[in-house]
Amino acid sequence: MDNKRLLNTFLDLVKIYSPSKNEINVLNYIKDRLDKLKIKYILHDHCSDYGGNTPVLIAKLDKNEKGKNLKKISLCAHMDVVEPCFEVKPYIEDGLVKTKSNTTLGADDKAGVSCILEILETLIKENLAHNDIFAIFTPSEEIGLLGAKSIKWNEISKEFLPVKDMIVLDNANGVDEVAMQGPCMYVIDVTFKGLSSHAGIEPEKGKNALFAMCKAISKMKIGRLNDHTTSNVGSIISNFPTNVVPNECKIKMELRCLDEKEAKDNLDNYIEIFKSTAKEFDIECKIDVEYDYPPLKQIDNGVLLKNVLKAYKNIGIDAKGIKIGGGCDANIFLKDGFNSVAVGVGMYKMHTTDEYLVISDMENTTKAMLNYICKD
Repeated sequence: MDNKRLLNTFLDLVKIYSPSKNEINVLNYIKDRLDKLKIKYILHDHCSDYGGNTPVLIAKLDKNEKGKNLKKISLCAHMDVVEPCFEVKPYIEDGLVKTKSNTTLGADDKAGVSCILEILETLIKENLAHNDIFAIFTPSEEIGLLGAKSIKWNEISKEFLPVKDMIVLDNANGVDEVAMQGPCMYVIDVTFKGLSSHAGIEPEKGKNALFAMCKAISKMKIGRLNDHTTSNVGSIISNFPTNVVPNECKIKMELRCLDEKEAKDNLDNYIEIFKSTAKEFDIECKIDVEYDYPPLKQIDNGVLLKNVLKAYKNIGIDAKGIKIGGGCDANIFLKDGFNSVAVGVGMYKMHTTDEYLVISDMENTTKAMLNYICKD
């Protein structure tokens, strides 16, 4: 393993502009690295389904003779970065990578991409024992896991079908926490339609959709409902002059929960509040619900998690399994039978212009993954 090469890979990647739906230059960088290592890969292209320009890349490093009895594994990271991410200017200070520009750094998830590329190069150049290793690089994760959702596994040839044990290198914060459980999520779009009137002359003839929507929201518990359930209203749109009673109001909200049944119960409660409030104000109510992704959970009695924690232990890190509140590609892969955990790569304050990377964390996760791959 070459820590300098790992860091340089990360610095190269964060300088490449790659917002969601436009990751093609990062893909080309990955392809170039794989070509130089003579690692085979395929491009699985359904990005036009959601208006993107970058396919999913699935690479495979075949086992060597020394590693035929070792564990097979699939590794995954995503290529896109949250805006603003144009002309990122990284610098190193006290073991951290930060950015001088008013941008995100892109450690989420270019640190994960860097780790995977370093793992593959180390296995080859140091001739380390390994079984089959699959690497999946997805686009448009940040805007709804669209790359992972676009994969049609029945179109993938048997040679490139990844093994079902998967480590996703895309967890926040330190390397001593391995995500083993995460929430499902619903996205809820609600439209109230009332009746306009002049707000100064005859307001009583109007049916105020904005006021009715506010009334509905006021009846709901929003934020942290309990230790495993959250909800949030992200947008409210009702753009009218002050002298017009607004006849339309739209909101978008989300609901997350580790338990699918409880999530559905909370969803039904929200829907009932919207419908009853609309009836109270005698206005129309339209509700669209999307089940965005299922929960992340372990389906192998914890065997993968145990082995990943052991790999960290072997390099001197006492890691533990945790529950998280966010979603990642692992949630989508679960419904296709993949058993996943998500490991930290040292990214902090993601999705903000204060984002930074702890270099030693990125190095330690790379080292732990190599230990997982190369040790029985």
